[in-house]
Amino acid sequence: MQIDAKIPELSPKALGVCGGDGTVVTVATAATKHELPLAVFPGGTLNHFARDVGAVNVEETAQAVESGQAAFVDHAVVRTDSG
Repeated sequence: MQIDAKIPELSPKALGVCGGDGTVVTVATAATKHELPLAVFPGGTLNHFARDVGAVNVEETAQAVESGQAAFVDHAVVRTDSG
């Protein structure tokens, strides 16, 4: 994962992602690993995660980030015998 390698090099205070659920999962995994806050901007087809946390559109999400609003969520990884 390229983002994982860049985080220690760049030392960001937070991460932001604009994309669909698959992209959000990738960046959320890196954010969790490095204990960074994550701003999710809806940019995919279905945007299930973004909608669940109230990120209705890019403008409202930007306003929430600017004002310091946050939604806290659990992040889990499930592994099966097949991978």
